[in-house]
Amino acid sequence: MTRAQASDDGTPTDAMAKYYARYATLGVGLLITEATYVDEAQSRAYFNQPGMANERHKAGWAAITEAVRRIGRPVILQLQHGGRLAEPGLHSWAIGASGAKADGVSWQRALPYAEAPVRAATREEIKHIVESFGRAAERARAAGFDGVEIHGARGYLVDEFLSLPGASLEERLTLPLAVVQAVRRAFPEGVVSYNWSLYKMTDALYQPPGGSEEVERIARALAEAGVDLVHVSTRDLTRVEAFGEPFARAVRRAIPATALILNGGIRKLEDAERTLKEMKADFVAIARALLANPDWVERATKGLPLREFVRGMEHQPLLQTFM
Repeated sequence: MTRAQASDDGTPTDAMAKYYARYATLGVGLLITEATYVDEAQSRAYFNQPGMANERHKAGWAAITEAVRRIGRPVILQLQHGGRLAEPGLHSWAIGASGAKADGVSWQRALPYAEAPVRAATREEIKHIVESFGRAAERARAAGFDGVEIHGARGYLVDEFLSLPGASLEERLTLPLAVVQAVRRAFPEGVVSYNWSLYKMTDALYQPPGGSEEVERIARALAEAGVDLVHVSTRDLTRVEAFGEPFARAVRRAIPATALILNGGIRKLEDAERTLKEMKADFVAIARALLANPDWVERATKGLPLREFVRGMEHQPLLQTFM
């Protein structure tokens, strides 16, 4: 639910504090923030995206955690490196896993990724990226968050490394696991979540080359590296992948003792209940339905009509409501 309405320098705003506090007030049990960039080099993905790359950012987020925790809800900061999916024009060049340009157009301004220069990250830059996730987690801890979530999904940098064509799974796992370990060291008592998808912003049909066995190996590696929660994101949780079953089922089978959050196509209360029961999820995450209905919890539990999400809502002002 990236909203890209921070200040120009990435500092969270007062409006963002009110935005997140509204969800807490209206009954959301756990808040996971929008994607937040980790350093002031090439990690920012969008114009006006919030960051956790300096002390100004930390102070801005501290006001948000205070507002949310005053209501009694936990809040987790999602950390991201945009990689080659950074908005064209945002950086002189973008850093990627291989230097290959992404296909398609960008999310924020629908510009062709082919227009954005990209190069492969050097060894030193990879080391810096891992350290930046750790430093951002340290700031999150100091700002009052209950934990952090690593954005390892949808083709952004961490996921690009995990999906790099031609590399072995061990090679592809190197950066994601290093990031998990850096975050775990920086925030030892906090919750560490890993957001994971198969689909990419520019490839809705991506499949892991090793099928369900690869999915299971990745899930176990994440848990062993120190992840408390695996947050599976899909377009449709019931979709049967090329390896013969829904993505979430393979993840659940691999890590039965690790908490699992599932997201994808959950609109009504019945969707959430079915996901918890049939997919054996511990939590469900709701994005678009919640954006269209800030009071989703009340509406869903009382059987009141729900407003449909319409593309473009994510670009509207933070506190515009649809109640």
